[in-house]
Amino acid sequence: MPWKVRKRSCRQKSTGKTGTHAVVKKDGDAEEQESCHTSEEKADAAVRARYANESLLREYIRLQLISAIH
Repeated sequence: MPWKVRKRSCRQKSTGKTGTHAVVKKDGDAEEQESCHTSEEKADAAVRARYANESLLREYIRLQLISAIH
């Protein structure tokens, strides 16, 4: 799982809002903050949404490849 929720003080770069839970992406040994949320529930929802979007994108690409072959 590349995205994880970490309990820590954070600031959203785009809006400047602060929160208590960061969604981070693992890149080797380093972690890069993806988003900042005011609760663990909101951060968990953001992680689930990212994985859902990835799954939908993979399925779309698979269907496009199948239709290109046929």
